[in-house]
Amino acid sequence: MDDVAKFVTDARALEGLEGYVIAFADGHRVKIKADLYALRHQALADIAQEKNLLGLIARDALDAVVPL
Repeated sequence: MDDVAKFVTDARALEGLEGYVIAFADGHRVKIKADLYALRHQALADIAQEKNLLGLIARDALDAVVPL
């Protein structure tokens, strides 16, 4: 890989995929998640807990989460 920064930028811009797992020769692994996937995952985590859901409702932010 010649341009690591470009790879990370491209990985974060992915649509329809979670991202990539990079495996190094020594066994170390790193995940790079797509921004859209991370946003959706966080939105689901937020509405899974009642206190977070109530916070979204109180801030009138639920409409921003529903499309995700």
